[in-house]
Amino acid sequence: MKMDTKIERCCLENLTSDLTKSWAKKNLEIEIDIIMGQRKTHSDLERKIKEWTLGTVEKRKFYLHLVHATMNNRQLSVQELVNLVVVSKTSIEGFVKECEQANWIEVCRKKGKRKITVKPIVVELYVKYCDWLADTYYTAELSYLTSSMKYLKSLDNGN
Repeated sequence: MKMDTKIERCCLENLTSDLTKSWAKKNLEIEIDIIMGQRKTHSDLERKIKEWTLGTVEKRKFYLHLVHATMNNRQLSVQELVNLVVVSKTSIEGFVKECEQANWIEVCRKKGKRKITVKPIVVELYVKYCDWLADTYYTAELSYLTSSMKYLKSLDNGN
């Protein structure tokens, strides 16, 4: 009986490992498509924002932190962005200038301080990107792999 349990555990671990590797390979393909800008865009604005955010890791972090803050009804200061993006104030100032000129962000200037949010269209485009990402994960059947992995782990926890 103990031998059967050991064999079952070994098979379970091997299957879980195989599923995890399959998930990782499919996810890697998606991540590569993301950073290579493979996602189709449907407007000039969407294309420009996609290209800008993929320009550098720092620009992507700047963009994501601002979208996140805006979606949570918050504004970020230049210093907060410096701390979050882990880049120089000069770089953040450049990003702010570029994005403000492109009309992608709103800069609220009060009492010598600037609080920044993205424009509603930028949030809409991010949601559209997330819709594409969800469809991509669904098409790659990652949700099935995830469910299977979770189920197998629950079986393993029961032993």
